[in-house]
Amino acid sequence: MRQRRFFLALIGLLPPALYAESDSQNSLDPVIVTATRSTVKESALGNTVTVITAEEIKARRLNSVSDVLRVVPGLDVVSAGGTGQQVSVFTRGANSNQTLVLIDNIQMNDPSNPNNSFDFANLQVDNIERIEILRGAASAMWGADAMGGVIHIITKHGKGAPTFSGLAEGGNYNTWKTGGGISGSEDRLNYTLNASHLSNLGVSAAAQSMGNRERDPYQNTTVQGRLGYEVTDDLDLDWTLRYNAAETGLDNCGGSGYVNFNKQFVPCDNPFYFSKTNQLYTRGQARLFTFDNLWEQRFGVNYTLNDRQTRYTTTPSPNWVPATLNQGQQTKVEWLHILHLHETDTLTGGIEGKFDTLDNQNAYSQVVSSMNNAGYYLQNQLDWLERFHTTLGGRLDDNSLYGSHLTWRYNQSVEVPELQQRLKANVGTAFRPPSLCELNKACYGNPDLKPETSLNWDAGLEQDLLDKAVTGGVLYFDNRFSNLIQWDPSANGGLGNVENVSSAVARGIESFLEWKPWDVLAVRANYTFDQTHGLYNAATGQQTNDALLLRPKNKGNFDIDYHILPDVTTHLNVLVVGNRSSFDVNGAVVNVPGYVLVNVSGNYEVTQNITLFARLDNLFNKQYQQVWGYGALGFTGIGGVNVTYD
Repeated sequence: MRQRRFFLALIGLLPPALYAESDSQNSLDPVIVTATRSTVKESALGNTVTVITAEEIKARRLNSVSDVLRVVPGLDVVSAGGTGQQVSVFTRGANSNQTLVLIDNIQMNDPSNPNNSFDFANLQVDNIERIEILRGAASAMWGADAMGGVIHIITKHGKGAPTFSGLAEGGNYNTWKTGGGISGSEDRLNYTLNASHLSNLGVSAAAQSMGNRERDPYQNTTVQGRLGYEVTDDLDLDWTLRYNAAETGLDNCGGSGYVNFNKQFVPCDNPFYFSKTNQLYTRGQARLFTFDNLWEQRFGVNYTLNDRQTRYTTTPSPNWVPATLNQGQQTKVEWLHILHLHETDTLTGGIEGKFDTLDNQNAYSQVVSSMNNAGYYLQNQLDWLERFHTTLGGRLDDNSLYGSHLTWRYNQSVEVPELQQRLKANVGTAFRPPSLCELNKACYGNPDLKPETSLNWDAGLEQDLLDKAVTGGVLYFDNRFSNLIQWDPSANGGLGNVENVSSAVARGIESFLEWKPWDVLAVRANYTFDQTHGLYNAATGQQTNDALLLRPKNKGNFDIDYHILPDVTTHLNVLVVGNRSSFDVNGAVVNVPGYVLVNVSGNYEVTQNITLFARLDNLFNKQYQQVWGYGALGFTGIGGVNVTYD
């Protein structure tokens, strides 16, 4: 009832003239590039894709990409502590390392991360044009790490006369962020360059509610640049770079503490435990258009470097243990071809080579290992009878450690304009080898691991009503995993180890509803039901129906965007996350209660070049955990100014 009264009161604030219908209800059909690796209208896709634009990011005034992703149906974003602590993203119940993360086609999954996943802790929203989130089988085009889906971050190109921008903001937890940049174009050259610095005192990584008081501070410096040049009308070059340097305080554990092998109690709070991270992502690409743009070729080279160091001591006076160093490097070369055989038929194919290396050093040993993978893929997109859209593709991966594996996918969409409906279905297989760290005993890995495989399918319906003022959709998904790799805290003599679970299932429902009655008001809601089961453990020989860890069964989200005045915009977000299971400090599976967060933000355009903004997160100061024993920020208030000059 409270939400209903609030909503009715909000509607009552609207001027009567705004109750008229708006021509903007006939929104354009978004163009997607991630689903097929070529441009295609969203209505022609059998895949499920969510697009988050730069305007939506600006409306919410968030700094981290992970916070932007929390509202997406089918995604579970989990932080082990406050700002700068490890952040994992689970797509439709898949492991966090089964979601491929890209920025401008650069693979960001980290070979030095224990499971080769991407840690979103340090990824800022600076200079992002849009984020495309593809859910469901995608390995046939994107390779092993896309078993659950793809998150593709696309940055801005420079346009027009040089434009300078600056940003300054501050808030509680001693939070400060400053940044600025330049972008523009001149004749055939376009460019962007941005830099920012964020710092705060944060909260204890280990939950304050469990007796932890020491704050774990965080700071982040990000530099992003992009340069493009049209050599001729048929040939263009593009280079992009993103560099990040971050430092954060850590704690020994989650909870209040544990008893070590010497039967000594070790508290979780540790003021002498720090992590430093340096990340570099860069790509050079050439595009060539021939035969009157019927044949497009892209040749690209990526290089990524992830360098992580930790230093710690468990004593009150620093007695430093030698630093642990983890360095992962990846070089990737690809040659992509897009052939427009007919206005209704597009053929896409390519080859790629990926080279991963891991250098892990601690006080006792050093491990250097590598893995190479060659991929060959082919896909056909066919549009027929103006309403049927079919995509069929396959991929062959030749892995240096696990040999050759074939994956495929098929998706179908059907437009029914008479009913303003779109029917969608997608099915595909995937293969993922264990990461270098998962195979290494020095990383608490297991050299006997088998590669993971999966069969994923989904089907759903989208419906427009009231001349597209209302759009809704519902979809069912079913993901079946074989040899899923999971952490077992009881293995390896109680030290923990990774093991294959012979089979696991994640199935559920995604639904959404969008309503835009007027230009000044947009209302969105979504709900995800995700039920996961680990069915059989090959290592123990035990049958189990336990849910996979850290995936809540229920998640909902509600948003309102409202232009109070032409120069004033407001945003309300309500995020509801249900219970989930997690390991406690002793390795036992425990329940983590659900939570509800209310967040609001606003923008005021003082002039065309000056915008004031404010953001209030966790408005009611909810105390909650996303991972057992690890804390989260309470009420957070941020205010700032954004300035542009051209």
